[in-house]
Amino acid sequence: MRRALNLAVLVPAAALALLAGCNNSSPSDTGGTATTPAAQTSAASTITPETITAASQKSLAGTVHMVAKVDAAGQSLNIDGDVNPSTNDLSMKMTGALPMDMLVTGQDVYIKSSLFGVDKWLHVDINKLKATSALRQSMDFRSNLGALAGVTEVKETSPGSYEGTVDLNKAAAQSNSPTVKQSMEKLVKDAGVNATNVPFTAKIDSEGRLTDFTYTVKTSSAGEIKTATTMSDFGKPVTVTKPAAGEVVEAPAQVYDAL
Repeated sequence: MRRALNLAVLVPAAALALLAGCNNSSPSDTGGTATTPAAQTSAASTITPETITAASQKSLAGTVHMVAKVDAAGQSLNIDGDVNPSTNDLSMKMTGALPMDMLVTGQDVYIKSSLFGVDKWLHVDINKLKATSALRQSMDFRSNLGALAGVTEVKETSPGSYEGTVDLNKAAAQSNSPTVKQSMEKLVKDAGVNATNVPFTAKIDSEGRLTDFTYTVKTSSAGEIKTATTMSDFGKPVTVTKPAAGEVVEAPAQVYDAL
């Protein structure tokens, strides 16, 4: 357990927040105020921050395959997951700085990692997690796109491709998700004055769905943190099967304390 905790500290809280998840979340909520989805347009003059936000909401309206990569402090964290918001099902694999497999179904979380020193799935009851739990925060898939609530400027660089700036202070203030708000506030504190002018790029497909979102934040603790998220396989079935009973052990109290 000690080894796992030490390695986890090396991954910024912002990275932990990018674990795709689906517990206690609304599929139309990306952490900001609700907007009406807008159709993709090639007229740069009509592109607004709401265009990007609406596209992200449409992407998260149903099942989706998410891939996220976080580069920080000379390390990389890769996250590959499938989410079904309507059934609270998640299947995710992490590689790189924090190797781990995670399954979420309803209020049950199953985690498997060599960092825990056991070759079985640890069962975690979501209801037993602290309100400030990093794991609870990480299971809110809206955190992947939480920064979009703070888009201040955007322009179309080519059909379906965009770039602009994000104010993370605005993203934190406008978030109506406690877990997204928490992750944004942590990132704001670490970024300092850099939080007000964060560059991003995005892509929207022909159906008006956000498919790519990348942003880079300069922080005091980890230097530049680059986060890149892609979404695909919209609407494809996502099901999660609990591990066999013989492959599961209950997480001990110290795991809950650590998470």
